[in-house]
Amino acid sequence: MPCSIVNAHCPFDYALFGGAVVAMGVFDGVHVGHRYLIEQAKADAEENNCRCVIVTFSVDPDELFCPEKLHKLQSNAHRLNALTELDVDSVAVLPFDEEFASQNPMQFLQRIFRKFPPLAIHVGKDFHFGANAEGDVEVLKEWSALSGTRIVAHDLLEVNGEPVTATRIRHLLEEGNNAQANELLGVTIV
Repeated sequence: MPCSIVNAHCPFDYALFGGAVVAMGVFDGVHVGHRYLIEQAKADAEENNCRCVIVTFSVDPDELFCPEKLHKLQSNAHRLNALTELDVDSVAVLPFDEEFASQNPMQFLQRIFRKFPPLAIHVGKDFHFGANAEGDVEVLKEWSALSGTRIVAHDLLEVNGEPVTATRIRHLLEEGNNAQANELLGVTIV
């Protein structure tokens, strides 16, 4: 059964994150690599008897900063709908605009989690955040020393010896390799 989307544009209870296991990312395409990461977060939440919350953004950061290069795999509406189908407790959508993106990584984390640090945050090892994408797994680990949050950085899932990424899927689609793109997406879209 699909979960609810919690829109942080509106009055928002940040206590949702407190003690939860969070899977955080943009998740363009909600491909098999994203699904793997989210399944790991769900298993962690089940093991710890707590909520599993996906944290994503209202728009892909590339929509603001690299619109000329942007070839999204899904519209934001389709991406959010796909995330709700993954049997988590909530999908929290954070407003992403230039003001939000201009925060340094520590401000970025403080703004999201406030006084309600999660039990754990699951991200891909290539996850970046904050102004100029300066935040990475090492910055998350520094923040975790202050917050008590456990950071779980996942290696990128590989298929046929290569990491599954939205960029790889875009290239496959540009080359007309729809069968392999569909395999990496985990659904038939083309």
